[in-house]
Amino acid sequence: MILQRVALLMLFCSWVSAFTTTSSSSYFLTTMKSQPIVNGSCNATTSLPSLTLVVDTSASMDYTLQEIKNATNFLVDGLQNETRQYTLVEFNDPSVGPAQITCFKKEFKDYVNKIYPYSGGDCPELSMAGLLLALENSPSGSLFVLVTDSSSKDYLDYDTVNRISSLLTSKRAKVIFLIRSYCFSSYSADFLIYREIASKSYGHVFLNFYYPDISKIVNLLDFLLWIPTNSSIRLLSIDTNYTSYVSTSFTFHVRNNFTAIIISTDGSIYSMVITGPSGVEAKTNKIMKEYWGSLHFVENPDIGAWKINISASASSSIRIEGITANSITPTDTCSKCHPRASCKKNLFGSKCVCNDGFEGNGYTCYDIDECSNWYWSYPCNTGICKNTYGSYNCTCPYGYEMSNGTCADINECARPGLNNCHSLASCINNNGSYSCLCPSDYFGDGFYCEFNECTTKVCGDGMECIKSNGSYSCMDPCTNYTTLSQPWRSTSYYYYYDYYYDYYYDYYYYTQCDYYLYGWYRFTGSGGTRMPEYCPSSYSCYTNGQMWLHGSHPQPVDGIVNRTVCTNRNGNCCYWSTDVSIKACSGGYHVYKLKGVSSCYSAYCTDPTTARDSCLCADDEECRFVNGHFGCYCKSTAGPSVIEDLRPVLTCDAHIMRASFRKCHLEKFNLSKKNIHLANGSCIGSQDYNASNMISVVSAPKAGVCGNELLKNSTHVIYKNTVYVSLDVNSTIGGEDVVRIRFSCVYPLDMQVSINTALKPFSSITIIDMEGAGQLKAVMALYKDSNYSSVFEGSEVTVTNKTILNIGIYIDGADISKYTLVMKNCYATPSTNPLDPKRYDIIKESCSSKQDASITILENGVSNRGRFSVQLFNYIKDSNRVFLHCYIRICEPAAELCTPRCSGMRLISESSNSTDRALFFGPITKQVDETKPSSACRGTWVPKHLLTFAILFLTVFVL
Repeated sequence: MILQRVALLMLFCSWVSAFTTTSSSSYFLTTMKSQPIVNGSCNATTSLPSLTLVVDTSASMDYTLQEIKNATNFLVDGLQNETRQYTLVEFNDPSVGPAQITCFKKEFKDYVNKIYPYSGGDCPELSMAGLLLALENSPSGSLFVLVTDSSSKDYLDYDTVNRISSLLTSKRAKVIFLIRSYCFSSYSADFLIYREIASKSYGHVFLNFYYPDISKIVNLLDFLLWIPTNSSIRLLSIDTNYTSYVSTSFTFHVRNNFTAIIISTDGSIYSMVITGPSGVEAKTNKIMKEYWGSLHFVENPDIGAWKINISASASSSIRIEGITANSITPTDTCSKCHPRASCKKNLFGSKCVCNDGFEGNGYTCYDIDECSNWYWSYPCNTGICKNTYGSYNCTCPYGYEMSNGTCADINECARPGLNNCHSLASCINNNGSYSCLCPSDYFGDGFYCEFNECTTKVCGDGMECIKSNGSYSCMDPCTNYTTLSQPWRSTSYYYYYDYYYDYYYDYYYYTQCDYYLYGWYRFTGSGGTRMPEYCPSSYSCYTNGQMWLHGSHPQPVDGIVNRTVCTNRNGNCCYWSTDVSIKACSGGYHVYKLKGVSSCYSAYCTDPTTARDSCLCADDEECRFVNGHFGCYCKSTAGPSVIEDLRPVLTCDAHIMRASFRKCHLEKFNLSKKNIHLANGSCIGSQDYNASNMISVVSAPKAGVCGNELLKNSTHVIYKNTVYVSLDVNSTIGGEDVVRIRFSCVYPLDMQVSINTALKPFSSITIIDMEGAGQLKAVMALYKDSNYSSVFEGSEVTVTNKTILNIGIYIDGADISKYTLVMKNCYATPSTNPLDPKRYDIIKESCSSKQDASITILENGVSNRGRFSVQLFNYIKDSNRVFLHCYIRICEPAAELCTPRCSGMRLISESSNSTDRALFFGPITKQVDETKPSSACRGTWVPKHLLTFAILFLTVFVL
């Protein structure tokens, strides 16, 4: 009796232990529901294939995921109640999994309906890791459906690919790829891995299917799921890659008495004819036939040699299987078909199939709104689509008319009553509209034309004639111009690209673009007063495209002349050209009528040999006339008296550490202006953009960049480096380094500096495209202290219920001065799903939630950062593991109200816009309280209601 009681007590403790290892009772119920799963598969008596869905959940999959959810619901609802295993595996980058397994259709649909798109950035995803996890957790004979809009990022992970190959064979798996798009090319290796796997598994790659095709895919998958796992024999597998349109044939042999042969294709196959051993074309039954793939079968095929003739181009595949249907259970009859469905016979009996214009499983059919989904397809082309029940209508916008079922452009110029051009103007027809053009000697917009006096040279050769409605005026460009005096325009000024520099530094500071120059201009200053009449070197003029005069400058007697300006791009001296007007003025200078540039980054250059006494010199330089032109030269008194006193000008800011030397100081000690570098020799000095008399060497404030050393304490970080300067190469001693100067940049720890110094910060990052400002980066991180000087590190964080968490968000980029960050909604969920119904609001509509007094918003809507704190697990008491989600908005204070108004009535919710972004991290785990042991259950803490039950349980046995 005692032994029986001990045994029962141990059984009870093990049950309690299993219960209390989860955060809620819902997991216990799920575990109980999943009891039929044994060693990764269901206790199934049927021989029908199990279904495994492998889904890309990156942000770009938003529209695709919704349609896959619909398709999965239709497909699963249409299957009968034979026991199958249903498996769902998600993949993204860098996350893969978990594998969610069930034997219940409803539970599988719940899994699928809860997936959501998130993260992303780069195109390729970890599809191989996702497929491998699915293969490892699915039974033999399963049908795999992998859905993505990208290529494979891990296609070169040979261990993963080899394990996939082995499992495809051992488990006799069939893989269907539904591919919406790819990253680079359908012929690149990261995409061809899909075709290799499809070929090995007798599957297919369906590429570029569209929204209305979802119903076709449901029918195809439904058919495949009724083929018994051990009933097929593979007869023919062909993968083609034709470079042009071809017609060809293949032979295969039927040696068994098959119930049917199944022919499936994908890719560019335009026609297909199957011929039996007698030479007569076989009758085929169509399950699906689309431009991206097809599925047919031939019943009771004769034994012998068969032939398939195709017309095809580009990539395509053909798979032919013979099956025996002895163990196939016929599907349901069509007595329950939806009114908008038809009863169609297939190999396994009758099947309800939704009519064209509807989608569903045949028992439930929904109207397809062909007009609603611009992302997938738009049936009316240029027309306006209006959905109808089971179909749609197209109407044409202004400027078009319906012709042969499509919208055709109206030629307004061919119908005098449809255009308002002036009687002298020419009418030019455009798609959907028209324009009017006055004759060459006339002025106007085409709807009005008047004679242009400027075409008669009424102002003379040296004057510019300016025409306006009803009059004209004459202007001398030598007295009406804008001065351009930037020294960087000189062909002797270079920029050097260094991959160690921050992207923004190089992109915004070292590539000039003259897109804004329209009108008459004069060049002045030390860079030169005229454009060069030769092709400048690449990287000169501080731009990627050097613009120079292809020809000679005019003399004063020539008046205003037209010349060609060429652009040098990577050694192609006339990569792009344009016309400019030039006049030689009596003061010995030229003026140029410029009209911007057609491509950035390009700029108009100047010839430094044409510099005059108007040169712009620094305080340690003087302007001299040497070798026929003026220039800036060092004063004899410039610089320190001894080389030991040589010091750079040090600049430390958020993105750049810059050590700058004056050219005159270097020349005084015969030091090289070209051989200055940091500890990492690839970080070399170059002409400073802002000052022509400075040579600067720069580095980003990051550990290891350009040889930077990092020191850190509780309040500051210090980046140290050494700048090396060598003797001039013309020196008699040589070019070795003779000056070594140690320098440091000290940064007080703040949100941004703290996260940059962490090894593996607990953070989330998203990129935001801002019109006119390029890309901004939003970063959210979890900090240990209220000063935001120490960031949590690692892949997850464990805290107590007393820990106050400090959350900081900031934006970074090229120009953040005109933007502020607004935290709109921040909340925690017990899962990674931002739509989880269990939600703990922290910031709601930009204001702190009233549910907990520990929530404090320190900064919101007033700068480029946001900060708040919360005693998280003192607020959240029923979950021990949560994930934090924050929705932010980039706001422009000059154009809108950014500061939240949280007193009185709550802030009205703002409409979303293109700068709204979601940030997410987790898990944040509550530290387990081990101060409440239970001696009877090996130290497992038992909730009060279970402890009460245990006492009653033991009492019964004592009695």
